[in-house]
Amino acid sequence: MRLFALAFSALLLGAQPALAQDDEEDYSNAATADLSDEQRNNYLAAEAAYSAGDYAKARQLLKPLTDDRVGAAWWLLGILDFQGLGAPKNEDVSREHFIAAAKTGSAYYQTSLGDLYREGEKPFKKDCDQAETWYKQAMMRGNAVAKDRMDLLRVCRGEPLTRKRNK
Repeated sequence: MRLFALAFSALLLGAQPALAQDDEEDYSNAATADLSDEQRNNYLAAEAAYSAGDYAKARQLLKPLTDDRVGAAWWLLGILDFQGLGAPKNEDVSREHFIAAAKTGSAYYQTSLGDLYREGEKPFKKDCDQAETWYKQAMMRGNAVAKDRMDLLRVCRGEPLTRKRNK
């Protein structure tokens, strides 16, 4: 998850993240785990169009997937809209797309959205309560990363981290 947050931050800054092949495969597997074969193929085609700089084609391929409530499609549209790729830059629309990804019920995107709120990453303002809400949603779906992120909310709220001491 942290890898995705770093890759996402790099995308927002316009940099191309340098991911190892295994990391790219892990992300693609996580993003497409619950999709039908047809949805997975369409999403991977959209990812390929995005990587090739054909943002209009990526958007065209993503639209039917958003109608099917595919979180990965909403998330990639959020990135496209945030960066203004294939359409005018629009932070409000990108924020709506990231939230829509989390609302699909994907613990993966719920945790990612919690990270954006916790860190105050654009297009989101820092909001520890919203981060907690999304982490709890992901935890209810068994996401262990979200459980770990709950500890970071203390830092988000300006509280010191305390170590448990063995007695």
